[in-house]
Amino acid sequence: MKLRIRTIENGEYVKAKRLWAECFPEDDGEFIEYYFANRTSPDNIIGAFDGDGKMLGGLHIIGQKLRICGTEKRIGFIAGVGTKPEHRNRGIASKLLEAAVPVMRDRGCAAAVLQPFNDDFYKKYGYRDFAFAGRCKSVAPTEHKNENYDEKSLLSKYNAFMAGYDGYAVRDEGTYTNLIKEFSANNAKIFSLGDSYALVYAGSGVEPAQVMEFVGNGDASALASVIKSSFGDADILVPTDSPLCEPGSISVFNQILPIDEQKLTDGTGFLNADSLIKHINLHGFALDRY
Repeated sequence: MKLRIRTIENGEYVKAKRLWAECFPEDDGEFIEYYFANRTSPDNIIGAFDGDGKMLGGLHIIGQKLRICGTEKRIGFIAGVGTKPEHRNRGIASKLLEAAVPVMRDRGCAAAVLQPFNDDFYKKYGYRDFAFAGRCKSVAPTEHKNENYDEKSLLSKYNAFMAGYDGYAVRDEGTYTNLIKEFSANNAKIFSLGDSYALVYAGSGVEPAQVMEFVGNGDASALASVIKSSFGDADILVPTDSPLCEPGSISVFNQILPIDEQKLTDGTGFLNADSLIKHINLHGFALDRY
């Protein structure tokens, strides 16, 4: 079967949305509407089309900046790599991943980053383990009143927490405008307590709760207890050096593909991508999933 791999056109945005719903049935309609209205756009999506113009697969490139060794690096965050079920195992995802690299290079990206569903799959395309995370230890449930929050307060907590790490996304208040909108959905909730916050998906058949972001230092243990009280079992990811990290639970959180080594290492104090990636392996942490 002959495929055409290209950036989609504006009129094909609905096709991309339908493809996402088919490839990721765990995402409800409310999230999909939010994502396509706020997080992506036609020029961010590479599609695989058959000879009749049917969209068989897609890949999203979300522009971001990472804070690395005091510098800001433009990267493409790869999300939504999916193929229609009846066309899987035919190399479509491989072609999409290969096509994404020159697109990101043309956009001035130093690297591509993604959260792998399988650590080994993306290594075939040059991706390397980048940041790691561990599961939060079991904590006793407790109750605290949820504190008020806004974009400014959540951003302040994020920046204070991330200042101890490297390789994380640069955010602004606009980031949190979108996150507050996303986690105001019926099956989502934002928790705020002291220097900590958490973004949680629960309900709609999601069991256990999905803690999408967990940020905090001094009040992190108390917040984990609140989540436990609210949802019971919940999978919370924390930095590998956190006192809350369960021994033996560490796994890869995201992977990186250097696209322009010079851009990636400039100003970092590292001479090559290998040494820089090893540094992030030891000192990095990240939260972004899509």
